[in-house]
Amino acid sequence: MYEASELRNGHFIENNGKLLRVLNYHHNKTGRGGAVIKIKVKDVLSGSITEMTIRPGEKFKPADISRQKYQFLYADGEAYHFMNTADYNQIVLGPAVLDESVNFLTENLEVYLIFWGEKAIGVDLPSSLTLKVTFTEPGVKGDTVSGATKLAKLETGYQLKVPLFVNNGTLIKVSTETGEYLERA
Repeated sequence: MYEASELRNGHFIENNGKLLRVLNYHHNKTGRGGAVIKIKVKDVLSGSITEMTIRPGEKFKPADISRQKYQFLYADGEAYHFMNTADYNQIVLGPAVLDESVNFLTENLEVYLIFWGEKAIGVDLPSSLTLKVTFTEPGVKGDTVSGATKLAKLETGYQLKVPLFVNNGTLIKVSTETGEYLERA
């Protein structure tokens, strides 16, 4: 059992028969009253996001999940194909299961699929990935103050803001958690 104070971002818990993933955890200690913990959770099966206010002593049952190593093979329209690296079995997942992860999937990328029983419920990506910029407008030096950015499109189709010195064909590191530019690779 998890105590409320042990919950962290990314933990899976079961509450009232629902599978929940903790998206955000905030411990709030007021001056006079007792401590209160606010967590934002996502119902994995329905996709709904709710905020819960709980006391530090409350307990939650950890979900019985497993992670298995898979390799992303390809996407064909609305389906994403993965292969288990241990036994070469393939699994097809829809975009609803993958959420924002579809923005960072490249062929042959090794990821961990998250299973609840026999059902795939999500994917764990590395914290950052190196991706190629396929299109961006040229940045003109001297047109703006420091810290200026421009829009760039990556090889996966995802768009993000990058510094002016990034050009077409540049390899950049992108955070898979925030979707932001980190540095040149």
